[in-house]
Amino acid sequence: MLLLLSLAPGPPPGPPPVRRPPATSGVMVTADASAYEGRDREDRVLWRTELVARAIGDLASGRLSYGRFLILDSEAGAADPDEVRYVAEERPRRITVLDTTTGVVRWTITSGRGEDEGGRSYFYALGAADGRVIVDLPALGVIHALDLADGALGWEARLPTGCRSLGRDTHMDGHTEAWDGSSRSEDWDIPRELVTEDEVTLLVHCEGGRTRLLRFDARTGAPRGEIAVAPAGHPRLRVERGVTVIRADDSITLVDPLGRVIFDRVSGRCGCDALVTPAAAFVVWGSDEHASLLTVIRRDSGRAVATRAYRNAWISGFDERRGLVFVFRSWPYPLHQEVGGFTTFDVLEASTGRLVTVVSEPLTEDDAVRAIAEGGGWGARGGVPATAWPDPCALLPPEALTARTGIAYRAIPVPGPVELGLTTPVSCRFLPLRAGRLEVTVTVNWVYASEAAADETMSGLLQRSTPGGPDLADRAYWVDDLEDAVALRAGNTIVLVEALGERDTALRAAELVAARLEGGVDDA
Repeated sequence: MLLLLSLAPGPPPGPPPVRRPPATSGVMVTADASAYEGRDREDRVLWRTELVARAIGDLASGRLSYGRFLILDSEAGAADPDEVRYVAEERPRRITVLDTTTGVVRWTITSGRGEDEGGRSYFYALGAADGRVIVDLPALGVIHALDLADGALGWEARLPTGCRSLGRDTHMDGHTEAWDGSSRSEDWDIPRELVTEDEVTLLVHCEGGRTRLLRFDARTGAPRGEIAVAPAGHPRLRVERGVTVIRADDSITLVDPLGRVIFDRVSGRCGCDALVTPAAAFVVWGSDEHASLLTVIRRDSGRAVATRAYRNAWISGFDERRGLVFVFRSWPYPLHQEVGGFTTFDVLEASTGRLVTVVSEPLTEDDAVRAIAEGGGWGARGGVPATAWPDPCALLPPEALTARTGIAYRAIPVPGPVELGLTTPVSCRFLPLRAGRLEVTVTVNWVYASEAAADETMSGLLQRSTPGGPDLADRAYWVDDLEDAVALRAGNTIVLVEALGERDTALRAAELVAARLEGGVDDA
């Protein structure tokens, strides 16, 4: 008898497990002007040597811990004072591998200059994987994998014919600057994600003006694929959570681990940047430094799911535990401007880009959860009650302005951003009922949590203002040389009074506003 069995298909195979580098030795390597030393977790000195300082060169500009080894990528010591004229990419480099448990230098190699045609080639460390340091040799069009234990060549990968690596300036940018004067080894940075245990990522320029993103197997050097990209200007490469980010002077491109270009924009002077979360990519881009767009792309679909427009914005950070992304933003003019160190953040959901709250000083990113719970614009106002914001139309009743100027006016309230949660307007326009006169505007620029914070902003405004000013309230300035706009502070509140082109009208209106602010809004 023939027995037929019907088996249900099993689940599709999942992604291969992520290979991770070995755990580090736990030894902290520190440096001073003359020596290196290793300390354990209890800060006890395990070893100290001057040999390492001499071996690595004059300027330690990159480090990477891998298992028991510390990889140091430095500018080699200058043979004579004239060599300081070489830019960083032209100076010889020295790669040194140090055993952190003993302080012994396992091996060291020194490159030639970037500009030299003959002799030793210029090279630098891209990263480490599979027990080897990955070294880029741009002039030769090859990548070498050198064993960390003895420097032996593990594999060599050749770039496509006619292509050359864009070099250290492209591949090391976008990360923490390697040498900032700190003596602690964790403060020097060779980026970890250009080289993972599985893959090496490299940006190259090829004949015909083409730019390509290349990927190689980190264990064998075998090519894994290439993607054509077109950065506008000098490109800078980084890999963040598997997503390749290519920033240039006038463009930004994102490529996901599957090789899909999920975002590509060309924009003059864009100041572009990106942040990648496990579920989405957040990209800030714009046409100039005072106009920004934030686009959120879902990583699973590669589709944009949200776009937000800003006057000026940049990505501030990511709280992975709470699933929140923070974007520094500006308030629209004439609300508070970026003076005196004042900051405001949009708080976005990390998976969708949905705005969940806004947080302004003196609140910080740590107050985001409370701001979400409070709601009603509490976080956007910096914790200041909405009732503390005066009504600008009440600060300058039209009949009072008419009595001072002899001109009849009609008041038009202007609501503020909905994020502030105010029931009163933030500005009031007073339109003259006589031809040939200009309107007057009163704006509650901001209400601060303290008088000190308000006065700090006034000090910042003073640097942009005309020296001197009317003697009003606690402090007042003419905003510019035309002397037709007054910024004044009364307690925690800063108000801007404008009568563009009419100095006397601006002064009389500001006097009325100052009197009502000092007497209390309820008594106006």
